[in-house]
Amino acid sequence: MELFNQIRVKTENAIKENEGAVNDVGRWREDIRDMVMRVRSNFIAFIDEFVAHLNKNLIDVRKQPHIKDFVQEDTHQEARLKVLKRKHK
Repeated sequence: MELFNQIRVKTENAIKENEGAVNDVGRWREDIRDMVMRVRSNFIAFIDEFVAHLNKNLIDVRKQPHIKDFVQEDTHQEARLKVLKRKHK
């Protein structure tokens, strides 16, 4: 019975000493969730900023007079590639 009482006392002490630790895990989880949400928000903001910047630059490029020579150049190159593939076969 004395061994049981010793275990009971040690258990009670352990519970009292670790009372605050029970809430630590909850706080850590909330902190981690907040950090992840901040990273997510920043990431989305960076993507939005990049897309806006890219769109602005593309609009500016289309207005340039020396770019007119390159209009539909990708379509021309694709057609040339198809011709070369047919010739190769």
